[in-house]
Amino acid sequence: MLGSKMDSNTVRALEEMENSFPTYAFVSYGLWCLLYGTLLSFILSRTLPEGPMMEDDEDEEEDDD
Repeated sequence: MLGSKMDSNTVRALEEMENSFPTYAFVSYGLWCLLYGTLLSFILSRTLPEGPMMEDDEDEEEDDD
């Protein structure tokens, strides 16, 4: 389709790049997931209450003994 509109140098460059595309896609996808996950966890962690989650339960168990 686009091959007829490209010169031979462009077609050759695309064919050479085609072999390394899965590596580039894997690395870029991994970096995107890392950045997205970090940003999302930062935003969601602001809504969590401060302090250990099980602090109240442990104090009640110690008082019962």
